[in-house]
Amino acid sequence: MEYIYNLDFQKDYHEKGFGISIVPDVNAVAKKPSIPGIEGFLPTKFDALYAPTPLSVTEAKVEGIKSGNAITKYMLDGGNVDQMLSDLTTRYNAALEKARAAGDTKIKANPSFDPNKLQGSLAK
Repeated sequence: MEYIYNLDFQKDYHEKGFGISIVPDVNAVAKKPSIPGIEGFLPTKFDALYAPTPLSVTEAKVEGIKSGNAITKYMLDGGNVDQMLSDLTTRYNAALEKARAAGDTKIKANPSFDPNKLQGSLAK
């Protein structure tokens, strides 16, 4: 872990185009990768790490189609996006409430989290 999280390793990894760093300390010293078209993929002041969700998709016992499959189905077949998102929200919230009731998770959403105000900071 020390090797992988070392600033020099992360800098080289980013500069050689093996991955795009979102770590501010790395981005402060790393050169832009020499990959054509990379500019549109590099982090800006509007990018940030999001706070963890209260219950991961892999842990949730969600009934019905999972979010990734629902989104893929929508992209391929179309449909009513508002209805799809409402259905996902209802089912994922139900799974979260069941997990809380069972004691599987105690994590709660941060009510002050605002993705419009991240501005390059780490979400907390």
